[in-house]
Amino acid sequence: MKKIISVVLCFMFVSSLCLPIVTFAGDKDDMTIINKSAAKTRTFKDADGKSYTVKYVRTIDSPKQSTLPHDKRIDKHGTSDFYGDSKGNRAFYFYNTDKLIRWGLKHNPKSDKSITQDEAKKIVDNYLEKLHGNKLNSYPLMEVNSYQGMKFYSFQYNRKIGGYFTDDGLSVTIDKNGKIYDYNAGNFERYKGFKTSDVDKRTAAIMKRRVENDDHDLILTLDDNSGKLIPALCECGGLPFSTPKKPKVSFKTKKVTTKTKKINVTASNFVKNQTFVAYRKHSKGKKSKVIAQTQVKRKNTTLKLNRKKLKKGDKIQVYTYTLYSKGDETKKIHTRNGTSRIFTIR
Repeated sequence: MKKIISVVLCFMFVSSLCLPIVTFAGDKDDMTIINKSAAKTRTFKDADGKSYTVKYVRTIDSPKQSTLPHDKRIDKHGTSDFYGDSKGNRAFYFYNTDKLIRWGLKHNPKSDKSITQDEAKKIVDNYLEKLHGNKLNSYPLMEVNSYQGMKFYSFQYNRKIGGYFTDDGLSVTIDKNGKIYDYNAGNFERYKGFKTSDVDKRTAAIMKRRVENDDHDLILTLDDNSGKLIPALCECGGLPFSTPKKPKVSFKTKKVTTKTKKINVTASNFVKNQTFVAYRKHSKGKKSKVIAQTQVKRKNTTLKLNRKKLKKGDKIQVYTYTLYSKGDETKKIHTRNGTSRIFTIR
């Protein structure tokens, strides 16, 4: 269960603290945006008060953080301006704001000293209390991770609403020398003022089944479509309960030959977890085969084709599907009608 929870939090906190030693650049499904309004440089302080000046690199937008694009969300959570320096120190600010939501230092332990978990927690608690004071009373400790061989502890504090943990939280990583080198408040106070009435009514039944089966995470996230808190799904974050709207799709590629390397598609109102698939269609009695597949991350999407599998006369069908939540199951809605195209290889 702890391992699964860590995976969920990785999605929820924009390159969170599951494995803090690896790059801070974001999850592999994150989109990169260039924010022309972002400040060129910023300065932040670590837990010891040391200052670092970092330069703007890019803006990271996580499609797993929300069910809507960054410019249509209820809040700014999931989109951050990313800064760094040549030494590997990093900082994240909410998109187009001065609010620091995460900082991280290159990890260079200088000794083999090894503090205990209790000692590490005391250091972390003192730092968080200095930053947030009595606000921490709303954030009980949810999880502690200590990875063998990596010499660090990761502490996760999350808000509870209606008796359930949410992805509104703080996480801090401290090495076993007692040095804090990663602080993440990406979702801190996201649900400030939320009450039990803000939790979707179907949550209790879903969570009960999860406890009985011990097969899913017991954590809530925000559904931008309804404004309610819903159970997160470990494989793709929070999914809307409602059936997604039919996307508007157009095909820039008009014909496909044996030399065609890619098919270009435009999805003007794509949603989270929307995927384009290209099938090579066979005659009756033979199974169709997927030859290309990609998750939609931006308006213009490219399906890269394996030309070795194509020959003249083959038919390729390209269509899109979207994942959504129904009850406690992940469903797939196929939207072939009006959003698909069949190409004959020339």
